[in-house]
Amino acid sequence: MRFREELPAYSDGPFVLEAFFRARRISVLADYDYYFLVARADRGNITYSSTLGDRLRGIAAGIEVTVRCAPPGDVRDRVNSRHLRGDLANLFRAEFLELARPEQRALCADARRWCGSTSPTPSSAGATRRSG
Repeated sequence: MRFREELPAYSDGPFVLEAFFRARRISVLADYDYYFLVARADRGNITYSSTLGDRLRGIAAGIEVTVRCAPPGDVRDRVNSRHLRGDLANLFRAEFLELARPEQRALCADARRWCGSTSPTPSSAGATRRSG
């Protein structure tokens, strides 16, 4: 495992995700708040100051880890769904509309590539979650 320092945004995600996939057991410590995500008033956090393309590279790195570490099926589909419905979808908000048209097209083309590579597997494409 290697921390992807070259990623300007979301660099921790692929690392932690791979650690989860490789772990034999994961313990949850819920007795204390161990991590606080705080947005700086000046929006100087690296994620806020990165470009949408930089963020897409970080999201893509997470998808690559999922595809490499999880076999086709429900787990891979659920993790990639989080990447697509959460992180990727969030790229296309107000900041996207402020980009020049060529930049918008390029970002859409790059995002489309990742959407196509994470299609649900046939066994889970029509699956619904059951309670109980």
